[in-house]
Amino acid sequence: MPFASPAPEEYLWFVPGSPELDQRLGSIGPYRITAYEPDRLITLERSRTWDPATDPVRAAHVDRIEVRQGLDEKTCHDMVILGDADMLWDIQPLTERLPEMFAAGDPRLEVCPAGLFSPYLVINVLSPNEGGALGRREVREALQYAIDKTAVAEVWGGRRLNDIAEQILPPLCRAHRPFAPYAANDGAGDPELARRLLADAGYPDGLTLKLVYRDRDIHPETARVVRSAAARAGITLDLVPAGITELFGTYLGRADGAREGRWDVALSGWEPDWHGNNARVYLQALFDSSGVSGNDDWGSNFGHYHNEVVNEHIDAALSCADERAANEHWRAAEREVLRDCAVVPILFAHQYWLRGHRVRNWLPYPVLNGDLTNLWLGED
Repeated sequence: MPFASPAPEEYLWFVPGSPELDQRLGSIGPYRITAYEPDRLITLERSRTWDPATDPVRAAHVDRIEVRQGLDEKTCHDMVILGDADMLWDIQPLTERLPEMFAAGDPRLEVCPAGLFSPYLVINVLSPNEGGALGRREVREALQYAIDKTAVAEVWGGRRLNDIAEQILPPLCRAHRPFAPYAANDGAGDPELARRLLADAGYPDGLTLKLVYRDRDIHPETARVVRSAAARAGITLDLVPAGITELFGTYLGRADGAREGRWDVALSGWEPDWHGNNARVYLQALFDSSGVSGNDDWGSNFGHYHNEVVNEHIDAALSCADERAANEHWRAAEREVLRDCAVVPILFAHQYWLRGHRVRNWLPYPVLNGDLTNLWLGED
């Protein structure tokens, strides 16, 4: 992972993240940065010190790579479609254009099915709002039935491009086994059941919660659809838009804000770092609370969920030498999290990458980029 990359001690001469350091970035790979204009351009050229004989993994077929920065998503998408750029980097193809490209079998579209736990609804169990309603399991269960996942799927490109999620581990995870404890009406939910659960929890007249979400791309429309669905069940969602840095830095990343009730529920998503044997990527990252004692750093456990049984299964899975035995613990942890209604799964989104006609051997990662060191360019 990038945060674990080795760095030369000379980096200590500069302030982290400073322009001075940015102009002196070193390289131990096949490419080095030869020019960097912040928010405009990064130029990579083959490194003179890289020896292909010592690197059995990377080939470095192309001589030069130019990374354009500071452009909006539509402009980037259009540049690839028109042949003015070869691929999108860290940008997903425009959602509204995916159905047409997918139906036409456009060869420029790389597809990875049902590997993302995205979007899902984070539940802030520490919120004091509405008398601490989200600390009660019955209220969290009502949220499971209140959300119309099919409506969210339409915003995200339709059912052909997404799977309805009723659990946490997606089909591309080897620990996955179909499990749907709150499935209702093929993803449309059951607002009447949600109302009854709220009444049983002491909220016969419903309740009002704050929904925080990212303020760009398809996320505002997703929030509006979720608000409309929740209203069917008597749940009023006050919308709180936030930029991506604010969303994860000010809201989801701060326990004090959670305790003060700055937000109650949040729309978020989770991308795995690798596919296959990867249950830990979801369950350990999002629900482990074993290291929280004595500090307020909950990491990516955004809802501040705590369950010792879940922690024990996670610890057991991580210490198993046998994958099958480990996966039993991962599934047990998943069942416990879902029993507690710690989050509301909404979709397992398919993932897409857009590349130009002349790109060959594009090997994408689960996150929104891929291996630039092994591709080459052919004829259009």
